[in-house]
Amino acid sequence: MKRENFAFSHSKIAYNVIGDYPGFELPQEFLTLSAHLDNVIVGLGAQDGGVGPVLSVNAIRLLKHLNLKPRRTLTTTLWGSYELGHVSFEDFIEQYYLKKVDGREYHVTEMFANGCFGVGGYLASKPTSFRCVLYEILNLFKTTYSVRKLNKNYSPKTIEPNKTGVPFTELDGSGNGRLFWYYHTRADTIDAVNPKNVDECLAVYAATAYILADLKNLPFRA
Repeated sequence: MKRENFAFSHSKIAYNVIGDYPGFELPQEFLTLSAHLDNVIVGLGAQDGGVGPVLSVNAIRLLKHLNLKPRRTLTTTLWGSYELGHVSFEDFIEQYYLKKVDGREYHVTEMFANGCFGVGGYLASKPTSFRCVLYEILNLFKTTYSVRKLNKNYSPKTIEPNKTGVPFTELDGSGNGRLFWYYHTRADTIDAVNPKNVDECLAVYAATAYILADLKNLPFRA
């Protein structure tokens, strides 16, 4: 896709990277694990732009290694142009999120991952039933993770379920705000990444994705 942007004097092409792990019962229904590949020009983008794809790809690798296959398909979608106005997923959303197969939603939910300084829980869109499911999943970890409401102005189309019918959640890996000390700064280098924190994020992210995709019935489905 091409997009004229104020930062460039000519058009650039952004490529999304997509990979599927087919479900065993409902392969035509998708749960998306998304992240963005790009980063701003300062720093290296180790947290903001680096950790997210690692989590989204390795969540599926971990489940495959454990021989765990959910009912629905897990698809990793890595956005090629996120920082320049969230442009890379607009066509994708219009083509796929609004699609229905046999009258049922093609995509049932989207999970987003970015940086990770430890797991705080999830930020989640409506409906309330979706947040309740996430809350019950986090209770399985027997820790203090939480589910918080997303600000309705947080992001464009991706998290507006009234437009897409797709509930959205983002893994809260901010470490009580420490993550934002590094975002879009020269300090966002590999030294800002703690492998133990990433392992924790990966475990929670992969487990949540598996449970959501494997639910027999989806109480949050419209």
